[in-house]
Amino acid sequence: MQLEALYKQGKLEFFTPIKFINQQFHIRVEIPDQEIVRTPGLVSDSVDVFRTYNLSPEALAIAEKIRLETLDLLENFGANDDEMNLTEKQNLYWDAFEFRSRLRQEQCRPA
Repeated sequence: MQLEALYKQGKLEFFTPIKFINQQFHIRVEIPDQEIVRTPGLVSDSVDVFRTYNLSPEALAIAEKIRLETLDLLENFGANDDEMNLTEKQNLYWDAFEFRSRLRQEQCRPA
């Protein structure tokens, strides 16, 4: 849903009244460039966040090898869960972590 609002002293004031289901959630806000004060030394443009590098072919080959190894590890992660002999306490910890992760996802927070 797209809504118009007025930013005033750190708060967004919506032009139309609206009630939210949750008290906290992520939103995306578009701010006109002319409304942002540029501070030297601070990252203020999303373009500045991602740096590009000119790597040698050898470095690129090493990076690709590491990437493929990581993907292979991720593919096989948890494949031997049946072979793991966890104690009851460890199983409780896993259940708690899974519950926390589900709860955070429902709240639109990073797990």
